[in-house]
Amino acid sequence: MTVCEDVLIACREGRFDECSSLIPLIKRYDYGIVWGAASLLLSRAGSGKILRQLVESFAPEIFHLRDTFVQQWVSETLLSSGLSWTVPVALNIMKVQTDREKEFSIPTYLSFLLESERGLIMDGPDKIREDGWPEWYDAPFHYDDEGYVAMVTARHTAVASTLSNPETDAIFEGSPLDFDKIAHRTLELVSERRDVEEVVIGRSMLEAATGFDLTAMYKDFLLDPIAAGMTMEEFFDEVDLSRFVTGQRYFFGHQIPD
Repeated sequence: MTVCEDVLIACREGRFDECSSLIPLIKRYDYGIVWGAASLLLSRAGSGKILRQLVESFAPEIFHLRDTFVQQWVSETLLSSGLSWTVPVALNIMKVQTDREKEFSIPTYLSFLLESERGLIMDGPDKIREDGWPEWYDAPFHYDDEGYVAMVTARHTAVASTLSNPETDAIFEGSPLDFDKIAHRTLELVSERRDVEEVVIGRSMLEAATGFDLTAMYKDFLLDPIAAGMTMEEFFDEVDLSRFVTGQRYFFGHQIPD
């Protein structure tokens, strides 16, 4: 894990080019813990340039060998970055996924980028039964990828139109990435004692962007509403969110270049 640790230290200092060393690392080691750490670092601190290199490096496994694990790992890493351009790339990966009953979380990640609340995008493509089978029979089916891609693309086009630069800007929940908005939404949810995925994701994004430790929000892997509320209040007192430009990604207070 030395490479990942070195990359983390470099990125905390604003030296984001070091993320490029993660790609040959995961090419060399087929270990889940390495891939997991690399995915987290690439999604939170990898520049757009390096994430495009990631897609290029794994294109044979994604589009020709159709490795289910690689397809899912790359798409999750890309979409977790929040970069707008990753949406059509993830849709292209989805269209060549053949083992969706095993690994198919792309709709979930798309929803968090494009929907203010979880909705039709989260549901994924409709399953269409093949004709000629009785109603009671578990008939073969296919996914309505065409309809789903059209719906997601239309929504993405609308969201991208609000960005200064769709090729470099990031989005979250249907709007340009806004850490102040995410922070207030997270505080609202913990104040309502809602231990939901939105809080988990919000905490992860805020910690990565600002470097502020929010681990006190949880106790024994469960949300502690009182501690979480106090921790978020401390966050607002100590972090100047006004300096975080809407649509831009940050890691430990450093703006991530494209």
